[in-house]
Amino acid sequence: MNLRESQQQLEGTLAQSIDSAEGLHRMAAAGIFEQLGQISPLSGVVQGIRPAYENGAAQVFEMGRTLNRSAGELARTVLDRVGM
Repeated sequence: MNLRESQQQLEGTLAQSIDSAEGLHRMAAAGIFEQLGQISPLSGVVQGIRPAYENGAAQVFEMGRTLNRSAGELARTVLDRVGM
């Protein structure tokens, strides 16, 4: 495997890992919010916090995707310039 193939594989693996981590995080967070929402004194607070939390978490995972794509583009540019 050459350096370009390694870079592509790494970028793809990172993309899959981010997607998997986001899915697992969403499932875990949904379970916790569901349980907390069943506690009467907390249900109103949970309903107010959950959308903001989910939006923030989605932004973090999207930032990871953007960083991965940008690093991949940079790596491809460098490899092109050095002729690999």
